[in-house]
Amino acid sequence: MEEIKKPILNEQTAAPEEEMKLDDARRVKVLSPGMLVFKRFIRNKLAIAGTIILVVMFLFAFVGPLFTPYSIAQQFTDTNAFQWSEYATVMYNNELRYTVQAGKTFSKADQTALMLAFSNYRKSHNNADLPAGETLEFTSGGNTYYVETLNPEVPSYVIRAKEDLATVGVGKIDISAEEYANDPGLEAELKKLSVPMAPTSGEFEYNGKKIAFSGNKMERKFVMIGDPFVLATENIFDSVNRDYDALAKNMQFCVLLEEALRDNLTSVTFEDKTYNLEEKGEDLIVRDDQGADVMTVSELVFGTARNGVVLTVPFKEATQEAVRGKVEYFEFPDENGNMVEARLHTVNANIYVETQMKSELVRIDEPPSREHPLGLDHNGMDVLTRLMYGGRISLMVGFVVIFFETFIGVIIGGISGYFGGWVDTALMRLVDLFNAIPFYPMVIIMVSVMDAYRVSGYARIFFLMVVLGVLGWTGIARVTRGQILSLREQDFMVATEATGIRTSRKIFRHLIPNVMPLLIVNATMGLGGVIISEATLGFLGLGVKYPLASWGSIINQATDMYVMRTCWWIWIPAGCLIMLSVLGFNFVGDGLRDAYDPKMKR
Repeated sequence: MEEIKKPILNEQTAAPEEEMKLDDARRVKVLSPGMLVFKRFIRNKLAIAGTIILVVMFLFAFVGPLFTPYSIAQQFTDTNAFQWSEYATVMYNNELRYTVQAGKTFSKADQTALMLAFSNYRKSHNNADLPAGETLEFTSGGNTYYVETLNPEVPSYVIRAKEDLATVGVGKIDISAEEYANDPGLEAELKKLSVPMAPTSGEFEYNGKKIAFSGNKMERKFVMIGDPFVLATENIFDSVNRDYDALAKNMQFCVLLEEALRDNLTSVTFEDKTYNLEEKGEDLIVRDDQGADVMTVSELVFGTARNGVVLTVPFKEATQEAVRGKVEYFEFPDENGNMVEARLHTVNANIYVETQMKSELVRIDEPPSREHPLGLDHNGMDVLTRLMYGGRISLMVGFVVIFFETFIGVIIGGISGYFGGWVDTALMRLVDLFNAIPFYPMVIIMVSVMDAYRVSGYARIFFLMVVLGVLGWTGIARVTRGQILSLREQDFMVATEATGIRTSRKIFRHLIPNVMPLLIVNATMGLGGVIISEATLGFLGLGVKYPLASWGSIINQATDMYVMRTCWWIWIPAGCLIMLSVLGFNFVGDGLRDAYDPKMKR
């Protein structure tokens, strides 16, 4: 066999250096445990990516608000905006309105008795209204009244009061009305109707008063029907201003206007003044002899929707024409003669007249722009700014809750694992008790209590962190207990027994430090879960309250279908931040787990 020749190395030829691996014994001797973990960590690309993500998230949440020009609750408005605002209200009147003569009364009970009399009349006459020329009698409060139709087209009625006047029998006349007790003229008229052959019923006038009688050949009762003292009509007498309010409430004048409408008159005279009438479709405009508007007569009821608004006759004319013509948009002249655009908005039986009014409007749901890179939300606030401040709360809640959970879990788990026996059994049953507490019902109860006591925004955050921490430490306690159960049997713990150090030092200076790498990994990976829990509570409305914000409460606006479909800039960025933060913590947790494992090879 040919002898294998070994290469001869001289001084000029250097021996090839062998690359040492990270866990090589010769290299381990010169690296500290912390440096070894660090070296392993930085060689994990996902861990580095997670670290970069978390650094960016923390800069965004804690440094970003220092550079934004806006505050978390700052609302943006448009001071030059115009919006449709209610100017007046209009509705059809379908009930009788009563105008009573001054000094007289017509109570609610009298009005109810009148409506009942109308109802009974319609039932007995095939739902027909009281025709012109026919009277209807009804009684209320011991008084008897006569109703006469004034204008059947409106309809409108006049009401008169009936008063007992006299009783006439054979050979006797008994006058009961005191004002006519010694009136020979009335007595003479009554004698004409006292003979047996005279009519048993009828009516006549005496001194301008209507007198009616009824009875039989032996005895007749006479009653006096007074002048009209109540006008009942569906028309509305609407004065132009307060100077004509008294005229619009004058019963005699309103009766004149109803008669003028019935007879198509163009003018009426009242108290030595002439008033000209102009019909506009189904309405009537009343003007004085100088041509100034006095009032309108219409079945439409007008009301103002703003303080200081005076509804002019031109406005009412234009509105009446639009309402009856079913026109949505129309114009009317204002007090200065300028044309104002208006529109009709109908809700049930109410018609609202709206005009465009300059006002300060909140700019809501605006898309991204140079001024607001992520647009404005449903409350007119800058989305980017609220994401920054919301990140502070979300990340702070995550870290505080994890610290609280770890603190409680390490103490309970360390004591349970070290002592064992009945102590271990008692503490593990305590863990089982906390595991049996339903998470979301308990949170809902706490939120209801805080709402009842009106707890402030930042105090709510504190209580929320306490609740999350108290309900979430059990997993860490079990992990700590399991690790300590295995560590307490090792040689270094036997050495601690020989030295005679106290129990608390054994647990917290020798056992717990050996568990810390695992706790750090669990805490890092648990941060993402806490952030998701907080975001879920915020989405359900159980987290921080307006105007404070967290990423979860920002996404809560997506419960509005309009926001979800059209305003992506409100909820998608918050969802992306939650996703990136959770991924970052998970990547870092995986990297730490691999770095702390001495069997890992890179």
